[in-house]
Amino acid sequence: MNQTQPAKDTVELLHQLNAGCKTATNSVGQMMPYVQSKRLLHLLEDYNDKFIRIGDRCHQLLDQSGAREEDPSAIGKAMVWMTTAVKMNLNNDPCNAAQIMADGCRMGIESVEKARRACPQAQHSTVELADELIYVQRQMRNDMNAFCR
Repeated sequence: MNQTQPAKDTVELLHQLNAGCKTATNSVGQMMPYVQSKRLLHLLEDYNDKFIRIGDRCHQLLDQSGAREEDPSAIGKAMVWMTTAVKMNLNNDPCNAAQIMADGCRMGIESVEKARRACPQAQHSTVELADELIYVQRQMRNDMNAFCR
């Protein structure tokens, strides 16, 4: 059965959002063992919970559409892991951790905005979910940037 363009755009955007949430939770999870600041750890836990909730909604919508959930690429995961490990082993300062997370948020925002533009006929509820993810990423980026001020 051929999907209509709105259905294709919806599924594609959901895949991108789901991958973004998984990347975010993987990144936060990888950073947590390095973080020695209770305040920063609390922020990371709060944002991780938000990414998990958005990811769960993506998963539900993908299930409803009959599409399969996809994992981020192994190469992408390895690059994130390697970058974080090297940077944190060189400088285990909480400000460094916050800056790495802020950089990840910036990349996530760019990725979701690009996917949103590439899927102009996606269902309104999926576009709203993309906007929510962008909003959370912006909040986190701002909180991470403010952490070291």
